[in-house]
Amino acid sequence: MARRVDTRGDRFHATIAGTPHDSRADAGAHLRQLLTTEREVAGSFAGFDLHARADRHAGLVTITLEPSPITVELDIAELAEIDPSRLMQRLEHRLARLERDLDDARSGADVARGEAERAGARLDRPFEHADRLAKLTERQAELERLLAPELPAEPPVAEPPSVADRLAAVRAEPAVRAR
Repeated sequence: MARRVDTRGDRFHATIAGTPHDSRADAGAHLRQLLTTEREVAGSFAGFDLHARADRHAGLVTITLEPSPITVELDIAELAEIDPSRLMQRLEHRLARLERDLDDARSGADVARGEAERAGARLDRPFEHADRLAKLTERQAELERLLAPELPAEPPVAEPPSVADRLAAVRAEPAVRAR
């Protein structure tokens, strides 16, 4: 935030590919024109280095102000239709939100620290519902046993009769008389 230069109103100034601009419309038109033919465009804006990249395969244009978290993305089709002044205003609006973004990040960090402290305090404590969990797990196993379909017992595999048993059976049969 300390790097940010005020660009509101008549204080607007940007450099696109080495060309200085004091008009949002001129800077936006120049940037838009270069991004339709070039893959990457460099410049400066509001005290930051401006890097713009057109990825035609993805159909996306990304404009970044470094070293800051500010990035503006738009479709290549949107780039062709956007008012040049609006293109630069998007960057200005993102810059104007830096304080709010910082406050949101700090609040989020405070919340995360509080959650981490509460979680850390619970790490060494035993699970408070361990007994109930054990009983319910036991009951689940019992219900699964009761609900499991009973498979019929397989009949034992009969061993083939031995040669001696077959001979004894043949001798015990009555003789067949021929006519």
